[in-house]
Amino acid sequence: MDIRQLLEMQEKLDQHIMKQHKLPFIKLTNAVLATITELSEVVNDEQSFKYWKVNNKPKETVLEEVADFTHFLAHLSNRFKLTADEITQRGALKYKEIDEHFLQMHYVTSMIGVYPTAPEKQKYVKELWSLFKGLLDHLGFSHKQVYEAYLQKHERNYQRQLEGY
Repeated sequence: MDIRQLLEMQEKLDQHIMKQHKLPFIKLTNAVLATITELSEVVNDEQSFKYWKVNNKPKETVLEEVADFTHFLAHLSNRFKLTADEITQRGALKYKEIDEHFLQMHYVTSMIGVYPTAPEKQKYVKELWSLFKGLLDHLGFSHKQVYEAYLQKHERNYQRQLEGY
């Protein structure tokens, strides 16, 4: 995964969206809630928590949801000035059970919105990257697969903006 390119592409998309919607900035609360929402969509498509279902195997769309989450993770990384090198050097953090892993990711994402100072928020964005890498291991996705899914969704997001989404 080319993190440097991913961050640059995300910055350009965010600037395009702000210009398109005449926004002076993207509210942090909106970005954090969007990140949590996209993570919840990954959880929903992964389905392991659905103990009541006979077939709770992951849906085919789980990789696309991971790509959506990646957009907002990249946005938060840019916002709190994480470098590609800092992100690349982060190791994976993986909880034993995927459901516990998802809960920890939700918690850490929430902390980005709750903590008052930028250095504290940045610390949680870094931790979220480690958890994200652990999640990819849980889901069996390579960095290359996620990057390719991100690129496809990135193109689609631009197209949506042109169509008045």
